[in-house]
Amino acid sequence: MRFKRGAIFDRPSRCILVVASLLLILSPGVFWLEIDGTTRSMFPEGGKIFDWDQEFSANFSTETTIAVVVRADDVFAPATLRKLKSFATDLEGLDLVKDANHLFSVKYPKQRPGGFRTLPLIEEIPRNSEESKDLREEILSNPILRGAIVNESGTAAAFYPTLNEDLEVTNLQKYAVESLDTFVQEAREQGLDAYFAGGPVIAEAIVRNIWRDLTVLGPVTFLVIAGLILLFFRWRVALVFNLCTSAFSVIATFGFMGWVGIEITPLISVIMILIFIIGCTEDIHLLSEYILWRGEGQGRAEAFHSLRHTVFSALLLTSVSTAMGFYMTALSPVPALRDFAIACGTGILLNFVFTIFLAPVFLRSGVPHAVQVIARGRIIKGVVHFLVRTATRFGYVSGLFALAFAACAIWGVTHVVVDNDFMHFFTKHSPIRHNIERLEDDFGGRASLIVTVDTNKRYAVWDPDSIDRIAEFQDKLSDSFERVTGLTSYLREYLYQTGESKDRERGKVSLNSEQIEFCRAIFGNRFLGRYLDFDNSRTAIWIRSSITGSNDVRSAQDKINQFAEEILPSEWEVRVLGEPVGTATAADSITTELFTSLFFLTVTVTIILMFYFRSWKFGLLALIPNLLPVIATFGFMGWSGIPMGTGVFAVAMVAFGIAVDDTIHLFVRFSHELKNSSNQGFERVLRDSLGRELFPVLVTSTTLIVGFSVLLFSDFQVHRETGLLFIVAIGTAMLADLFVTPLVLRGVRSCSS
Repeated sequence: MRFKRGAIFDRPSRCILVVASLLLILSPGVFWLEIDGTTRSMFPEGGKIFDWDQEFSANFSTETTIAVVVRADDVFAPATLRKLKSFATDLEGLDLVKDANHLFSVKYPKQRPGGFRTLPLIEEIPRNSEESKDLREEILSNPILRGAIVNESGTAAAFYPTLNEDLEVTNLQKYAVESLDTFVQEAREQGLDAYFAGGPVIAEAIVRNIWRDLTVLGPVTFLVIAGLILLFFRWRVALVFNLCTSAFSVIATFGFMGWVGIEITPLISVIMILIFIIGCTEDIHLLSEYILWRGEGQGRAEAFHSLRHTVFSALLLTSVSTAMGFYMTALSPVPALRDFAIACGTGILLNFVFTIFLAPVFLRSGVPHAVQVIARGRIIKGVVHFLVRTATRFGYVSGLFALAFAACAIWGVTHVVVDNDFMHFFTKHSPIRHNIERLEDDFGGRASLIVTVDTNKRYAVWDPDSIDRIAEFQDKLSDSFERVTGLTSYLREYLYQTGESKDRERGKVSLNSEQIEFCRAIFGNRFLGRYLDFDNSRTAIWIRSSITGSNDVRSAQDKINQFAEEILPSEWEVRVLGEPVGTATAADSITTELFTSLFFLTVTVTIILMFYFRSWKFGLLALIPNLLPVIATFGFMGWSGIPMGTGVFAVAMVAFGIAVDDTIHLFVRFSHELKNSSNQGFERVLRDSLGRELFPVLVTSTTLIVGFSVLLFSDFQVHRETGLLFIVAIGTAMLADLFVTPLVLRGVRSCSS
């Protein structure tokens, strides 16, 4: 990398102009930046699963609602029903509620004297325990209603309000959650055990957590880094320089995201912390080198000239390698991973630009003597002596320890589980997770799978033989999952209500054309819209299950497909859809993408190092200490039981990019010292190299570890795990740089000889 002496370093005004121009161009994009709390960005785009979901949404009724649940000892007790009816009336009176399904709103086809009519489910509140008992038996014996609006034990009633999307509010989702929260709190004050959960509730909880990470953890990280800079450098100029490069990089990155339409998702919410922490490491290397040159008596211009030959090239290499660690994920079909990769990679490159252009502006004053003493202090010299002695006298010991460590890590790698459970984003004690678990306990599962059966022929679903096959298939599914409902559930209910069948759950479905038309008319689209498409060639079977994680979903898919092969005609097409399937698909792509990205990243970095050092052996040897942190990260995941999912997917690439950082600085320094000291022995060259690079390596590693420790206090469980994995990766990278890299450099010297 070449700079004309005087073009930049002697004219800080030009540097300020470049920085100001970048900020003026990018920073306005911040005003277009949006937060996405939905889960849609976590699912792969394109592919058959994505297309199937789009097609299903276009052909079946899929209204999004929130579940408001009230618990009681017996929801059918007259006093409880009166409270529930008042609760339902108040709920429907909210301006955000368009309509709601519950015990008192559902109109259900019933057989009455004079014919089959659609009547309210509860025509009047029971007056005594006998009537209450009859109502309880009537509803809990109905497989369609049981587990939907009342749980199987009759101790919880569900209310499903549909949001009024025509309501003129700035943020309907936020307004709905806040209104329902107030409504539920008031119900609790009246003695009702109420709670609510659902997609909009989860999305709003995610938005709140993202805001907390941005507004609390971001500034805390900023202050932590400031404290570390002051602790290690004790120079206000160094502090201001570092904070300016970090702040400008974050602003520019957020502006870039706003311009290109990248929304802040749970995964991207850590970008501020990442840029603060990773960006400051480059500043530390530059500051450390500048301090050493000034301490040796060089003037400002001369010190910058020396930086051009030592640090700037290393900064470019490390910035590119770290950015490559992110960009390797940019081709992912998962939008959250793709956007995360683009945003972080761009942020790292912007930080590099701000660093090299702000350095001439801030580093114009003399360096305090105290700073020079720290960088060249007795402790640093003692550690250098120990490391050199270890590498030259006891290198085999370090090598054996490294091999043993790698073996343990590899064992852990073999036990890594790929699992993508979105609820894993939340901590175990978070309110949203608590309510979801309560809903699962009350109504038997939070995962909704949708099985579509396509006969590939219009109106073929109503064919008697087709109905029998579909009924048998649905019965088989009911044996394996908690709650299964489909078209045949309503047909059996009709036959039971008319007295033509005594088994409303497993009875034989046999209807003539007149009965079929009557069923379609009396149930209507309100009931059947979720189970039939527009031309009646496809039917949907809805499954609610307590399965969690992508591995369980895959097992469920295999089981469903096996049942379909055994029961349904081969020309029929069966698809398994739903949010859990999208999550599982993302998990499947993670494994392939991870190893593909790591492979190409390794090859790319190796080629860059080979060209820079003009030696293929040099480039290959430089990889050895950089692979240890990656292996250690995966190994720790296997040992600790942290699953590989969308949330921690990027850690491996980022860990590799960060690990390469200090290694490149050491290799560049060693290469420089080797060229200038060709007649000196390896021990002297290594001592000179470590003497200049040990201080920044220790400072950057400490800053990274302490900085990423802030993530341990995130409201997102996945961010806590990410912070822990980063600590493991960086700690391993530091030890590898201090004990393994000298051994590799010894091999480099042998290659050079």
